[in-house]
Amino acid sequence: SREKRPGFSHHKKAGAMNALIRVSAVLTNAPFMLNLDCDHYINNSKAVREAMCFLMDPQIGKRVCYVQFPQRFDGIDRHDRYANRNTVFFD
Repeated sequence: SREKRPGFSHHKKAGAMNALIRVSAVLTNAPFMLNLDCDHYINNSKAVREAMCFLMDPQIGKRVCYVQFPQRFDGIDRHDRYANRNTVFFD
């Protein structure tokens, strides 16, 4: 956990990730960070390898700093009024 002073914006997940980056810079020299939410899941067991292929590619790897996979949600109502299926962007 990190210090959360009253009266300051904690920036939620981004603040926690920033704190992790600062601490990990002291503890390790690892150049990559993987962020997973506890309530999401990945059905593709090769997803991490695919993300690393983007980051380590000799042609585009120097220009890529972030890889985002689509989130999939269970229990979406049949009208999908909030576009949770992401079919417009990813399918």
